[in-house]
Amino acid sequence: MFRIDKHGTFLDYKVEPDKKLYISPNAIIGSTVEKSLPPDISSATMSAIQKALENKTPQVFEYKLQTVEGLFHL
Repeated sequence: MFRIDKHGTFLDYKVEPDKKLYISPNAIIGSTVEKSLPPDISSATMSAIQKALENKTPQVFEYKLQTVEGLFHL
């Protein structure tokens, strides 16, 4: 789970102890969705952020991210 501000900047994250992130935690915090994710996923993320702001409700969505280490389900 990621906490992201309205500009798409990663503020915080929570991951299960037995799971690992596809990118270093230090590289995520302070980075933006556009810089950290592929265009299709960053676009969906920014759409969810906009919807959350408009509806004043948290948004949940899942996606798959292919990396050199394998497929991540986020």
